[in-house]
Amino acid sequence: MSFGDEWSLAEWPASLQVTDTWTDKTVLAGDHDGGTTTTLLALTPTDDGRMQVDPVPLPARSDRDAFAYGYGGGTPGTTYQALLRTALGNDSNPARVAGLARERDTDGTPVSQLWAALSTTKGPLRLSWPQLQLWARADRKHMEER
Repeated sequence: MSFGDEWSLAEWPASLQVTDTWTDKTVLAGDHDGGTTTTLLALTPTDDGRMQVDPVPLPARSDRDAFAYGYGGGTPGTTYQALLRTALGNDSNPARVAGLARERDTDGTPVSQLWAALSTTKGPLRLSWPQLQLWARADRKHMEER
């Protein structure tokens, strides 16, 4: 959050432990603000009618403006890597899988459906946790078959 030249900084979580509490009802949400999203949240409705709100974990040493989407640049690439890491875990080598962001099918569409969603979404981003996991697993499988 900024106000003039003053910045309010808070430590953003890097641990994936929070994903253990996400359910099939969890939605990852970010609001587009002029080409950047500095907050990407996991919203999970609870059985008692409340909402569990968790920051999506960023990879260590990420920039404070790391979450973005809606175009094919480097910052959506950081979002892509963070979401792959969130869905697949640290041991899956999400940076290697993230190489799919540059790959295209013969018709020119991105090989990765997750990358396609991140690089083309205009306005608010809403990804269901189960869909994100499916896309991430498909990306990992595609990389393993190469």
